[in-house]
Amino acid sequence: MILNVQTKKQKIGLALFILGTLIYFSSWLALIIEPISDWSLSKIGFLAPAYTTITWLAGISLIGNKSFLKINKVSSIYFVLSVLFVAVHTWHVLIAYQNMKAL
Repeated sequence: MILNVQTKKQKIGLALFILGTLIYFSSWLALIIEPISDWSLSKIGFLAPAYTTITWLAGISLIGNKSFLKINKVSSIYFVLSVLFVAVHTWHVLIAYQNMKAL
């Protein structure tokens, strides 16, 4: 996908990408700095690096508008695939969380 920042939609996508990246890295930092905190041991905190990826992936889907290949609606396809990825990834991390809690 070719990324471009010219239209209002693409500028919003860039802002969402930057904000999403900050949220994503913050969720990791919380786990790394305080691994035994209530947040890190909670389900929502433990899963945060998995589900927060949707914010920066959504930003990329708004920034991109063309493909190197002749693919129509590449941004929509990218977004749907991103949602599927985040769903499977979050589910996988949930399994890891449940296994960790079972120990």
